[in-house]
Amino acid sequence: MVSLICTMHLLAAYDFKSGDLCYNYGAMGEVMVTCQSLYSDNYRGLTDVVIPAYVTHGGSTYYVTEIGICAFSNCATLKNVIISSGVREIGQMAFSECYNLTSITIPSSVKVMDWMAFNNCTSLKAVNIPNSVTVIADDLFSGCTSLTSVTIPNSVDTVGWYSFQGCSKLTSLIIGARVKDIGVDAFKGCTSLASVTNYAIVPQYIDSYTFADKTKGCVLYVPQKSLNAYKTDEGWRDFSKILPISADNTSSASNTVNIIPSVSTANITWPQISGATSYEFVIKDMDGNVICTLVFNAQGQLLSIAFVPGRDNATEQTQAAGFSFTVTGLEVGTTYSYTLTAKDSSGKALDTKQGSFTTKSPTGIVDVISDGDSSNGRKFFHNGQLYILRDGKTYTATGQEVR
Repeated sequence: MVSLICTMHLLAAYDFKSGDLCYNYGAMGEVMVTCQSLYSDNYRGLTDVVIPAYVTHGGSTYYVTEIGICAFSNCATLKNVIISSGVREIGQMAFSECYNLTSITIPSSVKVMDWMAFNNCTSLKAVNIPNSVTVIADDLFSGCTSLTSVTIPNSVDTVGWYSFQGCSKLTSLIIGARVKDIGVDAFKGCTSLASVTNYAIVPQYIDSYTFADKTKGCVLYVPQKSLNAYKTDEGWRDFSKILPISADNTSSASNTVNIIPSVSTANITWPQISGATSYEFVIKDMDGNVICTLVFNAQGQLLSIAFVPGRDNATEQTQAAGFSFTVTGLEVGTTYSYTLTAKDSSGKALDTKQGSFTTKSPTGIVDVISDGDSSNGRKFFHNGQLYILRDGKTYTATGQEVR
């Protein structure tokens, strides 16, 4: 079926070629990456691909906004893909059955990843689903047998049918707070699952086929105030153990909030406050927009959330001098402010701590593709920009030489 659909689509010729890639004209000033040839020979020989932000053709510059239907489908040699910021959509079966694809970088400009876009990418070990995506399409990552962990970001409200079916090495799954619908057989065949962290306050409807019996031997982490709801829910109650999402205990005796940011995460450590029965942690961007609101009880167990992209899995708690919690899915190189308020049982503020932090940007030279073969160029980030070293010269992602 996939072969037939892609072959029918590929009968249309591309409009022009620039570098290794073919393009079709879209809306005014925009183009999409499209197929090179019929299904069985599509982009034969390509190993590393950079989807540029723009291309120049015929004296005009065009923004690349889409990767079209079946664009790289069945490209057996493809190993690494970097998608530049500006691309908004990854089309149906765009990378389907790219069996040797091991890594792909997806920017936050991407809003749509369509049906079967990464179906049967059996070598794909990790994937970053950006916070701009709202729907995990049907069969999106089905058959990706090398995936080991997945975070469904807080922006997502729907997880489609069969979306991760057959991801047999998947051990860790994080489900964002806004996910309301989880489709039929979404995680069927995920036989290695050891933990599922679900931030939704209200349990989503699932049936016995959603996890296809892998609830046995798998720990489910949920907000503390929703423990009873999950334990009595017909779909979720079958998990072997259901525990509250919790901050990690720390022996730190510091009386201040300590934040250690990385490129897209921030580890937050804060002290226990005498008499506090809850801790409210609010993170805002520099425009004052709330990015994340977390409320913990006196034991560091997560009670409620307004927004949280994900975190590492938690263990059962013991009393300590403070708590540590990792927020993921933050924007690269972005400054945030925070407010931590410790409250007593009546809701009165006992202590308030404020400050700011900035996630890191890639600096220096950091290889993003290094498979030992430099014939296609060495790709690296420098000061947040992608460059390519080839034959002693440096080029931008769009192929322009840097002098």
